[in-house]
Amino acid sequence: MFDFEGDSRKGFSSLILPIILISTIITLFYPIVFTYFSNNSDTTTFVGLLIKNLLLISILVGSILNFLILAYIGRIRNVFVLLASAVSLIFIVQGIEASEKVNFETFSFFEQDIHYYFSDAFPIFYQLIFLVLLTFVGSKVDKKNIPIKSVFTNLVISNVFFAIFSNLKWFKELYWIRLFNIEIVSQSGNIWILLFTSICAYLLIYLIVKSWNMFLHMQSSITLTLFSSFVFAVVCNYYLQFGIRKEEMLLERYIFPGAIWFQILILSTVFFIIYMLINRYMLGTICLGLLVYILNVANSIKFELRNEPLLYTDLTWLKDIQLVLSFVNSKYVGQLILYSSIAVLCVFLFMRKFQNKKIVKQPIKRLLVLMVPIGLFSFILNVFEAEKDKKIVSGIPIISNLNNNYDIGWLSFAENARYKSVAYVWIKQLTKPLIDKPAQYSKTSIEKLINKYKSESEQINKERNANIEDETIIFVLSESLSDPLRQTGVKLTQDVLPNIHEIIQKNTGGTMISDGYGGGTANMEFQALTGLAYRSFSDSVSIAYTEIVPNLSYFPSISNQFQSKNRYVIHPSNSTNYNRKTIYSSLGFEKFISHLNTDEKMQSVEVVGANISDRTAYLNVLNRIDETSSQFFSLITMQNHIPHNLDSPSSIQAMGEDFTVEENASLTSYARLLSVTDRETKEFLGKLSEFDKKITVVFYGDHLPGIYPDTVFKNNPESQYTTDFFIWSNYQTKKTEFERVYSSDFIAALLEHTNAKVTPYQALLTRVAEESNNSIVDGEALNDLKLLEYDLTEGKNYLKNSLDFFE
Repeated sequence: MFDFEGDSRKGFSSLILPIILISTIITLFYPIVFTYFSNNSDTTTFVGLLIKNLLLISILVGSILNFLILAYIGRIRNVFVLLASAVSLIFIVQGIEASEKVNFETFSFFEQDIHYYFSDAFPIFYQLIFLVLLTFVGSKVDKKNIPIKSVFTNLVISNVFFAIFSNLKWFKELYWIRLFNIEIVSQSGNIWILLFTSICAYLLIYLIVKSWNMFLHMQSSITLTLFSSFVFAVVCNYYLQFGIRKEEMLLERYIFPGAIWFQILILSTVFFIIYMLINRYMLGTICLGLLVYILNVANSIKFELRNEPLLYTDLTWLKDIQLVLSFVNSKYVGQLILYSSIAVLCVFLFMRKFQNKKIVKQPIKRLLVLMVPIGLFSFILNVFEAEKDKKIVSGIPIISNLNNNYDIGWLSFAENARYKSVAYVWIKQLTKPLIDKPAQYSKTSIEKLINKYKSESEQINKERNANIEDETIIFVLSESLSDPLRQTGVKLTQDVLPNIHEIIQKNTGGTMISDGYGGGTANMEFQALTGLAYRSFSDSVSIAYTEIVPNLSYFPSISNQFQSKNRYVIHPSNSTNYNRKTIYSSLGFEKFISHLNTDEKMQSVEVVGANISDRTAYLNVLNRIDETSSQFFSLITMQNHIPHNLDSPSSIQAMGEDFTVEENASLTSYARLLSVTDRETKEFLGKLSEFDKKITVVFYGDHLPGIYPDTVFKNNPESQYTTDFFIWSNYQTKKTEFERVYSSDFIAALLEHTNAKVTPYQALLTRVAEESNNSIVDGEALNDLKLLEYDLTEGKNYLKNSLDFFE
């Protein structure tokens, strides 16, 4: 339609590149010059006003040039790229900001109404309409022999982006204050800092523009993959933090500086590696979309049940996927199926061209690209591994401030994830040692410890005349058992644990301090069997059986004092849970009786509520007791495990102050289940009394169920971790004064209750238990135990030539 003469076309072609570059420089340097000038010049003077107007004119000229070039290129698709880039940036920034505010008391995703984001929208709308018309005209111009490379097209679109959308309030605040905090750094008057931040902001816009251009052209590329990884990271970051939100401040902050950007960096790196490994854009996008959904649902469910974020060690549960799925609400499964179907449909209908295109075709180039994120991830891991005195090297952007400025490592996984990000907890788990090295650790200190407790054991044994291996010992871990009436504001129509209360009153018993809430069963079990204190190990340790046990040079256990053929573990669930099958095999247990994945199955199985009953568990112990030999039983029950669902007896009702209807219903079912445990436990002990041999039972609740709202523990935080325990024998024993213990104290309490002799190791545990009973938090005995634990795991194993210490 329109045509230029040959010479004029050639002349115009030679001008396009300089025009694009000049307009780009104007766009790039505008925030630098304008901000620097505003801080250092008086705009009320004639000269100041002149400079200001010249700046504005240059910006206007640059904007017009960019506008005309984009129109001249004549592709309507470029306008869609422009709009898509703007919308993307709005939601990226909003997602980042929302992640920083999820713990606010009045949090909502859109704190401002839609007018805030699209203020001055009408002038922009008119500009876009005008641009579309010009583009339509430009498409009719004969541009033969005037090639415009894609890189220049992307530059022009980026420049037009600034020209059109710079009037929006959100863009002003984003560009000047939020994205790189330009307003703050500009106060120093350092123009180099302004230059750096301006370039970073421009590169981000350019990356978004180029990615959308590639996407609309259905072209796989490293740039599009990098942008997609970043978008997935922003989305995943928001939902990870939202899933563990709590409306309160810590150290006068709702989240610590750098937490969000650190998590986005880690997630972007991991997602980009996944893209490169798959090397197909659409397949990688679908896989990452499903992965992000599953990660966030799992994180939300776990936090709801256990007040703990998703940890990388939770991957061990994939061995028992059936049990994992039992925790998942059917609505999530339905959503996953729906989203998967939509993703597959989109691929076949709209993006089939993407399917078979490799992101990087050359294997060597792909390997080189992969080395960049892997190198970055390795660098981050090395930085954290080199930590000394809880500090990493200073001067590393984001990471140093996040780790060094706020020491909350002593708090739970939940607090660290909430205020420092979930990814921070993952990295700490990967890099932190199992246990910190005690300052006094040496070969000499271990030798002194050995001699000290050999002497202690000799003194203790002078007053004791029994041997624990002459009895039958039954450890009963009662799933989620804890008296609900201990909690503030909880009322029951009747006491649901009358028999257990009476047993505690007449025998050795009291309260146990659990190391978990809503979960952590295996950690209580580990401590009860070994006497090793979970609280001595690093706060990054999640599951003792999978993280501590594989690193033990020697595996101490009270069961070692019994013959292997007389050691039994009974668990009415799956033997592979928490790697138990391997653990008990290592401990020399010849008989593992479980509901699933064992040669010897449970007998007389009945279900109460949603799980196998305590009656079934107890019967399977009773049926295996041999009056002619001493035996050791480790029984882990399941009846009171979530979900709690029991309709009778209707006479038992539970209510909590400010509980929801659902919370009261769950509490009522839980109370009814406890009443069943109480009745069956009394009957179990009654039947044990009929055997003509010495039997002692160590009975304890491992943790509270995760059914209570946080408000219940506000005035009494310790009640969140307090359960019940007793030690009972079918013969006359004295009631020992162990009213407050950890599960690691049960060996010592058992030996004192039965007046049994102790090994040097058990003499150490006896002194630790005495400190626990007297609420001594960091006593001499506990520090000695830490010394021993370090030697068994991270240390030089000086104990290897003195294993009689444990015998």
